Amino acid sequence: MPVTASSRFNKLFRTLFDDVRSNKKLPENKRKEILQSLDTIQTLFNERDSKAAERGALLVDICNTLVRVKNGLVDEGDRCYFGSTNDCDELIAVYDRLDHWHSNVYYNKERL
Repeated sequence: MPVTASSRFNKLFRTLFDDVRSNKKLPENKRKEILQSLDTIQTLFNERDSKAAERGALLVDICNTLVRVKNGLVDEGDRCYFGSTNDCDELIAVYDRLDHWHSNVYYNKERL
């Protein structure tokens, strides 16, 4: 299994959590504050990973749809025809998904 940034990050956070929990020199309230901050940072990082996975799945699905439609095209020289009546609907669905994703990015100020 390859070592990813995510796995290194999670290992680092486990170490930090353990170090803070076991540090008896820190006052209890300070220890709780640090642990809460670490937990917040880890939650944000995991949310970012989740969004990246969603975007990746969206792009793979769109790519597969475009390949399927392209492979079904019938080229008659001066014009092309869809290989299936569903191909047009699939292209419209791809457009709608991309438009929805773009709207979420634009209006929610999400990072690409």
